[in-house]
Amino acid sequence: AAAAAAADDDDDAKAPAMWPAMALAFLASVDDAVVLPSLLHYVRALGGSGRAYGTCALLFYLCRFGAIPLVGAWCDRRPLREVFLALLALGALGGALYTLAPALGGVPCVYVARAVLGAASAGNMAGQVLIARHVPAARRRGVLATNIGVQRSCAFLGPLFNVALARLPAVALGAPRLRAHGVTAADGRLA
Repeated sequence: AAAAAAADDDDDAKAPAMWPAMALAFLASVDDAVVLPSLLHYVRALGGSGRAYGTCALLFYLCRFGAIPLVGAWCDRRPLREVFLALLALGALGGALYTLAPALGGVPCVYVARAVLGAASAGNMAGQVLIARHVPAARRRGVLATNIGVQRSCAFLGPLFNVALARLPAVALGAPRLRAHGVTAADGRLA
């Protein structure tokens, strides 16, 4: 029994920090909790319709669905660090496109941004692979549950966060056609 406990301690010492997996889980859930409720207002402010809003939402989830097996295969062939960094960079690109959509072409730019963000959100797969590979079997269930709990926490906290951000005053950023106003990006405002 003592040898098994020592082996688990050795496994724990060799295991990488789980914060990248938790961060990806949290960031992916932010979309559902924070961005999605404001997306309709954003699309309408850019001249889009309810159909354009539906297309934006659909593109995100279709690209997430399509990217999950690709990310899984990528994780099997390349180092996880590479996968994490590339998906975080892809998410940053999608966020920049989403934020700058008023200056870069409006609703079509939001379509591209949502598709890119959907593909980047498949990073949760890399987080699960990290956990499966590096967490000792005795702790794996708890770590996976925590990871999923972090992801789902935004579903609960998101509406509260939206209410708080919606009450923030507009802040001028000094760039033409770009202003920050809560979580909505409307009329040339940043998200």
